[in-house]
Amino acid sequence: MKSDIPRLMRERNIDALVIEGPDGLSASNAPFAYFVGDAHVTTGRIIITRVGPRSCTARWNATRRPRPG
Repeated sequence: MKSDIPRLMRERNIDALVIEGPDGLSASNAPFAYFVGDAHVTTGRIIITRVGPRSCTARWNATRRPRPG
């Protein structure tokens, strides 16, 4: 679950996670789709960093386009 990410990052001594999104020409990959949910995002990158002992912050840069139809 997303709520487990801070704990898992701390236990494994991981400072940051970078999840690359699709390039706009192919389908989204599973990790990217998990984080953006049902939002229609064509390209992007998600960066999750450890902020403190019990928290994380997520930044994402993405291109959102209207759903077709």
